[in-house]
Amino acid sequence: MKFSKLALTLIGFVMFFSFTSCQKDTDNEEYVDAREKYIGTWKVSESLQKLNYTVDIIRDPDNSANVIIKNFADTKSDIEAIVTGSTLHITGKPLGEDIVVNTAVGKYMSSVLLEFEYALTISGEKKTYKANYTK
Repeated sequence: MKFSKLALTLIGFVMFFSFTSCQKDTDNEEYVDAREKYIGTWKVSESLQKLNYTVDIIRDPDNSANVIIKNFADTKSDIEAIVTGSTLHITGKPLGEDIVVNTAVGKYMSSVLLEFEYALTISGEKKTYKANYTK
């Protein structure tokens, strides 16, 4: 009798640990970086001063929620932007000696178009700009 109880217990443990769940494992789902759609070189057409220039948008290596925009507003300066879904946000950041980005919002329209609207204070004077970023 001892043998059969031990054998049944052992068989029970083996069966318990050998069955798999009917639910789909979520551990194997592929991670999608929300920043990915913004990464690359963009041509910029800015409406107020009729400027045309390029920016590079790269991943911020220190913050997985941010990107870095190189040459934002044609200043040769880099600035961090927070990625929230289909929008980039910049608020209250210096962009050189006499330039501050008051607010900036970039909307992802398609894989080839971002629409930016931003307010800069340059040497004490505030101006609002609109720019289209295209690939």
